[in-house]
Amino acid sequence: MMLLSAMAVCADYPGTELAPGLYVVLPESMAVRAYRKSSSDDFPILIGDLEGEPAYFLGAVKVQRRKRSNVLWTKLEKELRYIGPSDSLSVIARGGFTTGAGQAVRYRGYRFRHEDGLRRQVYFLLRSDTQVYWLTLTAVEGAELEVVIPLAQALIRRTHLVE
Repeated sequence: MMLLSAMAVCADYPGTELAPGLYVVLPESMAVRAYRKSSSDDFPILIGDLEGEPAYFLGAVKVQRRKRSNVLWTKLEKELRYIGPSDSLSVIARGGFTTGAGQAVRYRGYRFRHEDGLRRQVYFLLRSDTQVYWLTLTAVEGAELEVVIPLAQALIRRTHLVE
């Protein structure tokens, strides 16, 4: 019964499942592909290319316990401060938009020191009435955030949620 249900969901919602219940239709007009490290991986990471080279990676996880947005942002920043020296964390981008299906998305970009140098990541918090997801955009060194954030937004706008 579960297999038939999963097949029906896939038939009704074409696209790539990024996390449980979160689907995105990959546009042909964008150079983006789904990547799985191994065939046993449940969910892929999206790789976006610019000028034939990987420029960003986008992955997603479902938040298991619904919490207020400010609590989730505070917890995220606490974890980022734990990764590197607390004085190295800075917010470099922020904003919001809605998906094509009307879910609210807020995002913040961070720069922080990590063992291998500076890292730039943008975290998108996608909320519906019943589901919450973190989507993480990691920009490759040399890729401009002003370019890759709008590309990630275009992908996230194309997401749809399935209960």
